[in-house]
Amino acid sequence: MRRAVFLFLLCYLGFCPTTAWAAESAESLFLKANGAFQKGLDSTGQDRVEGIQQAASLYEQIIEEEGIRNGYLYYNLGNCYFQLGHIGKAILNYRRAERLVPNYSDLKRNLKSARGRRKDAIQKSQVRSIARTLLFWHYLMSLQTKIVVFSIVFSTIWILLLVKLFFDRPLVKWALCLCIFFALVFGVSGVLESYEERSVRFGVILAEETVPRKGPGESYARSFKEPLHEGAEFRVRDGQAKWLQIELDNGSLCWVNRRHLGLI
Repeated sequence: MRRAVFLFLLCYLGFCPTTAWAAESAESLFLKANGAFQKGLDSTGQDRVEGIQQAASLYEQIIEEEGIRNGYLYYNLGNCYFQLGHIGKAILNYRRAERLVPNYSDLKRNLKSARGRRKDAIQKSQVRSIARTLLFWHYLMSLQTKIVVFSIVFSTIWILLLVKLFFDRPLVKWALCLCIFFALVFGVSGVLESYEERSVRFGVILAEETVPRKGPGESYARSFKEPLHEGAEFRVRDGQAKWLQIELDNGSLCWVNRRHLGLI
């Protein structure tokens, strides 16, 4: 938690141009939230709950009223909800943090723990499981890492082209072909991930349970016998005023009331 505090302050004060008053206000709220969270952890019973709830409220105030979007802030908010037993909100905020700080090890560990407490054991479809196995690097590497690798490989290509002008050897040709291959792989992977981040909406069930329907309304038949529970993750396929059509990890489609969902 302390490490997250310093990382947040560094990111916020270093990269968020704003007024001195706003910076002081956000920093004050953040430190107050951290204090409330720690006080809650050190307490028991109702005092513990109230302390962590206060911390969550202050973190949300920073996000909503101060307009700050920071990975470590979302991570701390996810920790609050995880401690309170609100698995859906914990996963939602961990996933939001994941987009901003994808390589944060503590975040990965806590997200895995939160997912392990879900009631719904929705298995990924066979096609998706195979894709994740064959293209594991695409799913494990962050967009920033792919951009760095692509930049290094792309620069190496130009160096090898220059070397090839003076030393036209088979080894240089093989190295050049290999670099071109990896440049294409990481370039395409980066473009696809960037497109998905901008065009595809993901979300999490926040209600304790919700009935999935075959259409956008209570009058439609249930999609499954069992309801969906908090923490179930999905991608948005379609939407109307009060309902969204979602796709679960196993490929199933259904409609769920918007008020039961949180979008990443």
